Amino acid sequence: MRGGDLFNIVLLCPDNLPPGISRSTGDLEEMKGLFEGWDPILRSFLKQVKEVAKWRLMHLEPLERWTSGKGNFWMAGDACHPMLPYLAQGANSSLEDGAVMGYLLGKVDVNTKNEQLKKAAKVYEELRKGRGEGIARETWGQRESFHMVEGEEQIRRDELLLAGPQETGGFPSRWQDFAGAQKWLYVYDAYVEAEKGFERAPF
Repeated sequence: MRGGDLFNIVLLCPDNLPPGISRSTGDLEEMKGLFEGWDPILRSFLKQVKEVAKWRLMHLEPLERWTSGKGNFWMAGDACHPMLPYLAQGANSSLEDGAVMGYLLGKVDVNTKNEQLKKAAKVYEELRKGRGEGIARETWGQRESFHMVEGEEQIRRDELLLAGPQETGGFPSRWQDFAGAQKWLYVYDAYVEAEKGFERAPF
């Protein structure tokens, strides 16, 4: 939203973009046709749409390393853990990477940087790789929870959603899974984790 005059609506549907194309201008009538017969409120929103952009959701298999052997090249964000948008964590996890990276690089002395960088890079990967890839995996779980084919599994999901979040976690909507995904995603403190990592393996 911008100034109350621009609204963004995200609609998900099977991809029909040509191979090698990740973004394209969309067609208004095609978009409206895809949601014909859906909820009248949604369709009234779609009647107001002036332009459509198509974005292909992309995936990258986990990388073996996020840093070079010498420690003089580090990756962060979408370069090493791109994720589907289902948890709105792409930018946030990149900021976590940056916070940890900044803290660790701040400990490097210019006079001893060659050896320190190797060790700092190792600590960075130990702190960030598992979490970044874990969040990316969790976006696939949320995708599956959102897009179930009608059947027993979908009925069970709907029953859980109607019952509301449970104290044990594992709620189908990670947005409301306060005991599980929410706590894991939002209680994390990148600076604290960086401090702990440096204390465990000072360089």
